Amino acid sequence: DTLRGYGVQPQVCENWADSTGTANYISYMKKDGIAGFNMSLGFPFAYASANLDAGALNTLWNWEASTVTAAGGWMGDFTSNHDNVTSRPMTTFSGSVAKVRAQAAFQMTGVGTPFIYYGNEIGMTGNTSADINLRQPIAWSEVTTQKADSSSLLNWHKALIIVRKNRESLRRGTYALVQNSGGIFAYERDFGSEKTLIVANLGTTE
Repeated sequence: DTLRGYGVQPQVCENWADSTGTANYISYMKKDGIAGFNMSLGFPFAYASANLDAGALNTLWNWEASTVTAAGGWMGDFTSNHDNVTSRPMTTFSGSVAKVRAQAAFQMTGVGTPFIYYGNEIGMTGNTSADINLRQPIAWSEVTTQKADSSSLLNWHKALIIVRKNRESLRRGTYALVQNSGGIFAYERDFGSEKTLIVANLGTTE
């Protein structure tokens, strides 16, 4: 809001690195006390979430909360994009809608700001063998079909967006691991008096 007051729009950089250790993300947002980009796209999230790796996500979010945010920076998390980073979620998870839903839930409830690459919200496919596979036109007929289906992947994304919009703890809250064992990955986001508990079953047993 302060930046907008001066007529400056927040800027996002594309800092391509596969982990927090291979590039100094913070230096893009602040260096020698001088502010830079407001946000860096989070490639480590794309890799960790593509494996539904709860341990990697926990490590990443702790790093974001304790290091990036503390330094005045912020991360923008995505699951795939137009480059050969990861395949589209529906391809990555071999057509498993349940796994795509879980990944989307982590993106919408974890630390950072979510960026949804067009088509992922309706389950479009595309692998990383060539960029063109990831740049196909959006399937508008599928959008129409999923709009009418309350249980569709599109409406799952819409529901997550609404929950995130209505709960400040999901947008700005602290992060704390509750459980990562027995196939259960649970964490809490807190902001002021508001607390949100997220529980995901990544195991094979209901």
